[in-house]
Amino acid sequence: MHSQIEQEALDVSRAFALEVKAILEAALACDVYYPRVDRPDSELTYPYVVQWLIPSTKQVVNLTGSLVSVDLRGQLTGVGRDQDEVLSALDRAGFALVGRRINGLPGWKSGIVREMPVHQPVSKNEEVWTPQHTPTFRSWAMFRMTAERAPLPAGS
Repeated sequence: MHSQIEQEALDVSRAFALEVKAILEAALACDVYYPRVDRPDSELTYPYVVQWLIPSTKQVVNLTGSLVSVDLRGQLTGVGRDQDEVLSALDRAGFALVGRRINGLPGWKSGIVREMPVHQPVSKNEEVWTPQHTPTFRSWAMFRMTAERAPLPAGS
């Protein structure tokens, strides 16, 4: 059976997602959606960013197996009316996240957020149309951060 503190530490992917969303909402002048876009197409404002998180992977980082870190990864999909809106939204999101420590992860000591290379251009998306009946454009950025278990407080 896990204590409350240990249980919160097991939910590191969700905690990471919520912290990233809060950072992006404070830094960007557009809507940020997580875990899904919850508005009909007719009510969307452009540009916007959709945050997709990937479940954490665990890595044993010492020979005895007593130190386990997690690798947290995420994807941001930028959607806009043109390529410039998409590039601007994703560039600003990158500046808000990359090089920063995400400190709101209970039971974890975070590393620094790094960007992962994405070799895809901005593309026309003919599946999602604006209310003016023009196609949207989209692209994505990927990021990652590692974290190690923080020592449990005394008496836990």
